Amino acid sequence: MSIKHIISVGAQPAVHAKVRPGDLKGYLHGVRESEIEAARAEGHAEALAELGSTLSSAIEALELDRKSCLSDLTSASVELGLGIARSLVRSELSSEHHDIEAIVRDVLTATPDARTTTTIRVSERDAERLKSISFRAATVVVADESVSTGSVRVETRQGVLVRDIDESLRAISARLKGQVTR
Repeated sequence: MSIKHIISVGAQPAVHAKVRPGDLKGYLHGVRESEIEAARAEGHAEALAELGSTLSSAIEALELDRKSCLSDLTSASVELGLGIARSLVRSELSSEHHDIEAIVRDVLTATPDARTTTTIRVSERDAERLKSISFRAATVVVADESVSTGSVRVETRQGVLVRDIDESLRAISARLKGQVTR
């Protein structure tokens, strides 16, 4: 059995072409397969483009998460370090391992006039440790319950100098946190 088809190629139509049934089926099958392959390739390209976009978005999100985690880790590390430092300072102060004489002398060197009357206010425990220590003339050591151990408050006619251990720890903490957030 033969089937007649007109196939146009170029400007002139082919007339009375004969195609055997097997050839037509093979042709249609081949066209169908090539269309399917083209569709698959096109679909893969589209899928790959979509996948690339999704991967780019995922990478950006991961980078943001990494930066956030790094920032959180840095902050947590600073907090941990500061907590350890506070504990160590408190432990050393309660064990009286701090050199209160050196702290007082350091603050006294910052006073403007060595000849002026000076009152040094320290904690009761520190005042007890300083009883036998001589400082410059007209200097009096006073036990003051409002001053924490390891802290010193020097009062002169020109003003007051304070070296407060708690304020020093807060200043260190603020400075480190400020460095971390940059």
